[in-house]
Amino acid sequence: MASRLRARYLEDHANVRIEWTHHLPDHLKLDVGNQTKTLRIFDLVSILEMTYEVMKDERWDTSLEDSLKRGCYAPAFLYETLQTVLLLFPPQDRQWLDRKIDFNTRWYRWRSNDVRAVDQRISAPFKCHHGETVYERPLTTRRELFERYPHWAIRLHTLYAEAEDPAPVSRPGRWAQRRRSPRHAFWLTFIALVAAAFFGIMATIIGAIQVWISWCQWKGQDFSICA
Repeated sequence: MASRLRARYLEDHANVRIEWTHHLPDHLKLDVGNQTKTLRIFDLVSILEMTYEVMKDERWDTSLEDSLKRGCYAPAFLYETLQTVLLLFPPQDRQWLDRKIDFNTRWYRWRSNDVRAVDQRISAPFKCHHGETVYERPLTTRRELFERYPHWAIRLHTLYAEAEDPAPVSRPGRWAQRRRSPRHAFWLTFIALVAAAFFGIMATIIGAIQVWISWCQWKGQDFSICA
């Protein structure tokens, strides 16, 4: 399951385009349009790490209200968010991610002389421990997904569903998907049955006529019923 939540897999197999954002509420938000699919990923990992370092000694079940009084998110939320980054960009995809970050920087510099730098920490190895080792085990089921990522589970599940059955973004793809609908399948089956019955009846009639002609030829032209 975890392999299909990799950003590289989503881009290569589901045609999902990665877009970096500095707005945390947009993290893991998937927008599916008529021609493109965009996944927004919060890239300011350094801020998440520094905030977590401030809050890591707090109680794991610190409420959001108490955390916001200190100007920070709850440590459990910060830890979970960092783990979603590791889920999207596992170590084996690090070189691919470095190339993507470099291309992003060059593109914005060429386009508008505006360097929208992506936080380089997003591609660097990082670990944060809070006495939790559940994230180190392979993610295999939807139940585990919702248990490990209670804050982000719905969006992660949406990504997984997209990876399982990618929505088409091209006209041929949308045309093919419409033809896979149950209603379309029903009518195709109905038409096929009608056509099979029609050709079956026609074949029976033609066979009967051929038998009749052969029988008449055997009896001869003078046979009254064949005259």
